[in-house]
Amino acid sequence: PITYEDFAEHRGEEVSPIKCDYGDYELYELPPNSQGLSTLQLLRSVELSGINKMPFKDPERIEKFLKFARMVYEDRDRYVADPDYYETPIDELFSSTYLRKRELKMLNNSQGELNLNDTTFFVVADKYGNLVGFIQSIFHNFGSGIVVHGIPFQSRGAGFAKKPDLPNSPAPRKRPLHTLSILLARGGDQGDYLIGCAGGDARPQIHTEVFIILVEYDMPLSKAVE
Repeated sequence: PITYEDFAEHRGEEVSPIKCDYGDYELYELPPNSQGLSTLQLLRSVELSGINKMPFKDPERIEKFLKFARMVYEDRDRYVADPDYYETPIDELFSSTYLRKRELKMLNNSQGELNLNDTTFFVVADKYGNLVGFIQSIFHNFGSGIVVHGIPFQSRGAGFAKKPDLPNSPAPRKRPLHTLSILLARGGDQGDYLIGCAGGDARPQIHTEVFIILVEYDMPLSKAVE
């Protein structure tokens, strides 16, 4: 039940990115209701724990990284929601005190279901140093499968929490948790990076891995992506 007025009243928003540091880099991601917060939280956890200094193929590094990833997805599903309805405690979620406390509790065996559906991402740069990252998605291969007056409807409503009384529970005119995000890394010795990908829920994990491989393990860009 969507009306002409729903479209006519809708406005896009210009938002400020969220930020944290990693080594010499300043990292930027998209704020809630996007899951960009999860990428920065994961990178902070990796740096604080020191696993970024372990050998790349060390099984202990890989196991701990996956546990950190599961930890930040739990926080994502608990705290990321439409900012018009809920103020995500971003500073607390980035704090070393909070992340070390979460690290001690992350040995549980909780499991989450990740969604890996279609997205398009590209990045454009020019000789003046301008960088543009663009990401869009109709979520599933053909959105919801519903087309009205030439408009394909997407399926982003699936991003709402499955349980009531959570910050991300459904409500009229409320935006769900959104998986689209882009990682901007600036100021390091290797120059600036703008990292994006297809991947749905896995995007924070993919962004984090590509960045770490580039700056910690000195692999060329093509190898890092591979």
